[in-house]
Amino acid sequence: DFLRPDEIQSLLHAAEQVGFEPSSHAGSDSGASSEYRSSESAWISHDMSPITRAIARRISALTRLPLSLVRSSEPIQVVRYSAGGYYRVHHDSDDELGRFLTVLYILRSPEQGGETCFPFADQYMPTGGAPSTNEVMHSRLIHACTGKVVKPPVGSAIFWYNHRVNSDGFMGSLDPASYHAGCTVKLG
Repeated sequence: DFLRPDEIQSLLHAAEQVGFEPSSHAGSDSGASSEYRSSESAWISHDMSPITRAIARRISALTRLPLSLVRSSEPIQVVRYSAGGYYRVHHDSDDELGRFLTVLYILRSPEQGGETCFPFADQYMPTGGAPSTNEVMHSRLIHACTGKVVKPPVGSAIFWYNHRVNSDGFMGSLDPASYHAGCTVKLG
């Protein structure tokens, strides 16, 4: 387990205190729900409390990134999905954002649905390679929950790299295997 029950409760409480707002789709300017995403988000600083600082140290150990880099990265995003909520197939980074990796904590788990899927991970990569972002966004795939489908238990964390590493050791192109989706919450 990556998070203890008291840490989960602390994050959920902090998110309530900060306030949830409609989540935006990566690359969009508005927080309005769209055909791509239906959820609410709250952002919490890594330095907000002793618990968030302890989580930042754990992320540093897990990812082997310097603690200073973890603390200076994006705040912790707490996302809340209601029944019917989803986030269609997307990438967590782009040429402007440059989010090298994503760490996803499981704070709650719905009774049905709510899995995370990676349609192009591992053996699911199409023979010709992953389609372009434009092809993904304009295909039936955007509504699918296929490929490597995971539903880790509450308190777990999963992480993945959004970019490949160039031969010079710097962040390279987007990794198509990291396309993923938040599958529709059906119950709970």
